[in-house]
Amino acid sequence: MTTAATGTDGTLDGAKSALRGIWAAFLTAALTVSFVISFTTIIYGGSLAPLLETGLGLSLLGAALMCGVGGFFYSFRGTICHPQDVTAIVLAVSASAMAEAWPADQGDSLMATIAMLVAVTAAFSGLVAWGFGVLRLGFLARFIPYPVIGGFLAATGYLLLTGAIGLGLGTRINVWNLAPLLEPATLQLWLPWVLIGGGIALASRWIRSDLLLPLVLALALAGFYAILFASGMDLQQAEDASLLLGPFDTGGFLQVLTPSLIFDADPWAILRAAPTIMVVALLTVLGTLLNATGLELALTRDLDLEKDLRATGVANIAGALGGGMPGYQMIPHTLLGQRMGLRSVLPGLSAAAGCLLIFIYGATLLSALPAGLFVAVIAYLGLDLLITWLWVRRRQFSLTDYLLVLLILVVAATVGFFEALGIGILAAAALFIVSFARVNVVRLSSTLASRRSLVERSNAEVNYLMQTGHQAAVFELSGFLFFGTANALVERVQAELSQQGELRFVVIDFARVHGLDASAAYSLGKLSRICGAAGVRLIFSGLPRNQEARYREFAGSRDRALFTDTLDDALQSLEAEFLSTRPDSAPDTASMLLNDLLALSERPQFADKFKRVTLSTGEVLLNQGAESREMFVLLSGSMRAEVARPAGDPLVVARFMPGAPIGEIAFYGNTARIATVLAEEPSVLVKIDAESLVRSGDDHDPATVVHHYLAVNLARRLMNTTRLMRDADF
Repeated sequence: MTTAATGTDGTLDGAKSALRGIWAAFLTAALTVSFVISFTTIIYGGSLAPLLETGLGLSLLGAALMCGVGGFFYSFRGTICHPQDVTAIVLAVSASAMAEAWPADQGDSLMATIAMLVAVTAAFSGLVAWGFGVLRLGFLARFIPYPVIGGFLAATGYLLLTGAIGLGLGTRINVWNLAPLLEPATLQLWLPWVLIGGGIALASRWIRSDLLLPLVLALALAGFYAILFASGMDLQQAEDASLLLGPFDTGGFLQVLTPSLIFDADPWAILRAAPTIMVVALLTVLGTLLNATGLELALTRDLDLEKDLRATGVANIAGALGGGMPGYQMIPHTLLGQRMGLRSVLPGLSAAAGCLLIFIYGATLLSALPAGLFVAVIAYLGLDLLITWLWVRRRQFSLTDYLLVLLILVVAATVGFFEALGIGILAAAALFIVSFARVNVVRLSSTLASRRSLVERSNAEVNYLMQTGHQAAVFELSGFLFFGTANALVERVQAELSQQGELRFVVIDFARVHGLDASAAYSLGKLSRICGAAGVRLIFSGLPRNQEARYREFAGSRDRALFTDTLDDALQSLEAEFLSTRPDSAPDTASMLLNDLLALSERPQFADKFKRVTLSTGEVLLNQGAESREMFVLLSGSMRAEVARPAGDPLVVARFMPGAPIGEIAFYGNTARIATVLAEEPSVLVKIDAESLVRSGDDHDPATVVHHYLAVNLARRLMNTTRLMRDADF
């Protein structure tokens, strides 16, 4: 009994799963067909309505190929790729302009030209998307400013809404001919359907169900036929009143596939539409990336964006072979199939099957459908975009960005769609330039009193540099130097000159500057003249040679600026300049401690604790990574510390002059040596075996002297670091 019951339950579960799959496939196919028809009517609306039958046939065949092929190539195989409203709007603008200039007696060539324009756009969009994926250039689409995307989508929503109204009236609608829409006889043709679309858009904000749209459309369809029946109007009368999508001549759309669509097309008219084709191609790439990101979030899984770009490319090329419109992934349809149990490529194949069946057999069925049903779908899409970008996401924008969104929308409504897109991009670029010009290009402003070279000097020399270093200002730059930021730099230096009456040198470091334009070179030439007039010597460090030559063209023949390869070279040169004028003075505390230390090293009882070490040029004192068991004080000569790099020459991180301690930080920190230290010239050092130091109790206790001496040096370094952090506004 148990086995039989189990078998029965398994059969029922299998039957339920099969029915659920059939229902999911039907819904997926029905929604895809509805959207394809709706997007087609966007292009073939108004004066192009007589061409709708051919346009529908080509769109359905192209969508069938696109849906059927695309699923096999996306990183998530359940993805449904079909035509999109955004690309349809752009094509509709171009097709409408083409129709207005077309001779009235050449309708066949107009149909062929528009059909080929759509197919060529789909093919080119596919090639661009595929190329972006192959070359891994998808990141470039993300450089479009977010407010421009928002304004573009809001403008798309406006055009979809007016397109929906125009479909209901059989004419093109724009902001200049809205008055006739309010006449009672006209209102009934479009207002009920637009209200249904608006209701769907609002309800979708609270009801997160994939069944909302098909359920409302089914109720609207039933209500339409109920009203027809109640009013005593038959289908022929409804057709005569332009309430239906048809009439279409035959039961299917196979007859639209004629060679004349290729041979009657005007190639020059298509070529003149090249800007439209390129815009649609870029929108296809952008839409693919945005929708792939949305699918990642909805599916909680990582997708391969480059693979999805290639898949969109292949799908669009396949759709172009059938004369279909360009498109990319559709998030709602994809999620619907996934949630209802359609696995692998079944969602795409279901959508393809629906389009193909309507293409072959469905003309009669479509001709009996109310045009208002598709008015509702298009109005829903348009109002949803307007609500999203004008209300829901307004908090994501600053006031300036939100005004840019409104600007694009207003220009699209009053002037034109492409003009709006161009003005939006130009306005965003202008806002970026103004904002970027306010960025402080000075990464760190300091003086030689705190910003010094890698050379470790005696405390007496360091103290002198701390006292006199304010006479040399150091400006370390970062970012890009152009007319805005370069002018801010000039003003910053001028302010420093007016505040520092004793200023003798100005150092400008370009190590972290990514580039500079001609206007920046002009500003630097102006800065040279300002410094020359004030008697201040200008030093440029890290300026590329080609930029140095450009600078000299603006600076003039009287320019006295100096150039160094690195900031450290400039700082070393300035330190040598300042120290050359240092007067003899009484020794400071650190110098006296050093003298005590040297005196101790000469006493026989401390010979094992203080040893003299002599090195020749290039000889290594300490190896990177070695244990830290002793410290050193440099008596004469010079040393350098360098760190090995995986590739290239070692990096010099410090230089040591007489009086400088070496290795004390690693010793106190009980860590391995972080750098290799070697002699740059014959050098003499005192080696201090600190572990063997013990307190003797007298006034010249070795441990006290050593630790006191090193504490003074470490305290001095800490104070110098604190000054630098203060200068950097940390």
